[in-house]
Amino acid sequence: MARRAKGEGSIFLNRASGRWTAYITVNGQRRYRTGKAKGDVAKKLAALKADSNSPQRTPTVAQFAQALLEGELKEQHKYGHWITNEIYWRTRLAPSTLGDMPLNTVRTMHIQHFIDVQKPLKGKGKLSPTTVRRIGALVSLVFSKAKSPRYGLIEHNPCDGVEYPQIRKTVKRTLTPA
Repeated sequence: MARRAKGEGSIFLNRASGRWTAYITVNGQRRYRTGKAKGDVAKKLAALKADSNSPQRTPTVAQFAQALLEGELKEQHKYGHWITNEIYWRTRLAPSTLGDMPLNTVRTMHIQHFIDVQKPLKGKGKLSPTTVRRIGALVSLVFSKAKSPRYGLIEHNPCDGVEYPQIRKTVKRTLTPA
């Protein structure tokens, strides 16, 4: 019997149960199917392959960030940290063009542009570099979670090459006796 190519899955006889078993890896997770006959299992494997090849709708950055903030991050982070991230998501990420893009189409240049155009919500001027870095940290967290084996929505984190504004170090001056 010829060896299957990579990504085609496997079919084997489970000696313990006497049933035929097939599996295929889809999005980093193995999917198993069993049956009495090898032909039945081969049909089930073909159906799994067809399902895995069909285009799945990838969530947008804003949808995935909202799901993370309402679930996993709410449990893992302290309330103050979570509420800050939620405000950044609601005021910065969700209304932006980056928030409307599907996760798998975002590139480093999109995130760099998003970071470069951050401005105060009211008035003139610009945001402090620390605030821009915190917003960038939220975006990076969203993409690192999307890359993780748990979700497996993207293959690499596009935030890896982003340049953030430098934080100006202020020299503290004290009065000296004359």
